[in-house]
Amino acid sequence: QPGGAAGVPVASTSPTLFELYELWDKNNTLRPITDTVVRKYQGYFKNHILPHLGSKRIDQLTEDDLTLLFGETLLNKRRSDGSPQLSTAATRNIYMALSSCLNYAERKGLLVRSPLRGVPAPRKQKPDDDIEFASANAAKLLARLDADRDPDKCRWLLQFLGLRRAERLGLEWSKVRGLDTDEPTIVINQQLARYANNTGWYLFRNTKNHKGRTIVLTEPFISVLREHRAAQNLLRASPQWQPKPEFADLIFLNDDGSLITLNRDNDDWARLLKRFGLPHWRAHLNRHITATWLAEQDPPVSIGTVQSILGHDTEAMTTYYSKTTNRQQSGPMQRYGSTIARIIETGRR
Repeated sequence: QPGGAAGVPVASTSPTLFELYELWDKNNTLRPITDTVVRKYQGYFKNHILPHLGSKRIDQLTEDDLTLLFGETLLNKRRSDGSPQLSTAATRNIYMALSSCLNYAERKGLLVRSPLRGVPAPRKQKPDDDIEFASANAAKLLARLDADRDPDKCRWLLQFLGLRRAERLGLEWSKVRGLDTDEPTIVINQQLARYANNTGWYLFRNTKNHKGRTIVLTEPFISVLREHRAAQNLLRASPQWQPKPEFADLIFLNDDGSLITLNRDNDDWARLLKRFGLPHWRAHLNRHITATWLAEQDPPVSIGTVQSILGHDTEAMTTYYSKTTNRQQSGPMQRYGSTIARIIETGRR
């Protein structure tokens, strides 16, 4: 680059993308985000970004470089069976991670403008979920859990308080207030998270969107929590009960006190559906089913109350809005249809 008085090129002092990534990664560990998210970012960079662009200085990184990365290189990655290695959602997540890193460079004065701003993000795709179908089967599941007196009924029923999986597995008894009173509540302000270096699990004292919430408990949630507490108290008296001290207050643990991880919970969910002969649906969809059932109340539960139960989650709230909008349309559209019918009848005369 020209920079000397005599026009002698001056070596660029701009960091490489790899060097920028190391600075950004270190900064992430100081921010209020979970180690799980940090670990995902690390995987995106080490597996999909740095192998292709890591040695390039960021002031020489162009829109063409990034268009090639997202429009061709990542799309052409294949598994051994020839299928695409990366889904559209995964490619979009990689894009968002790189965007965050380059925006960090802007804030630190290392870049004037991120070249990724000129590259469209991969289009977000919604999972092909049939909420009505899943909702009908969720009703069957709850009935069968109750009839079967399943010992894990509490773990599965609490999904229909709209809890995220990590929030549910991170629940502690200390967060359940007044369970033996007429007005019990449960505080959702933490989640189970994994350390970025894969060395184990810990309780992250915050929620996904960093906003805690309190949910008022009613039946059948009260009874099922009381039953679960009594059953766990019996397990606590057993010599086999040996939880790690930091997890000893968790509501949901294995019979020996060991941790129920997110992957274990997911596997248990699949086995549960199979045992009852029900079709599989993503456990996360139960948040959307919760939103659907809240919207189906007569009258529908208010938006503010739904947000206080589910948290401010765009996807789950979209389900609620869609359901309530359809219900709000029903009466007016019936009247409108009657008007159209009268117009047609009048025109026939």
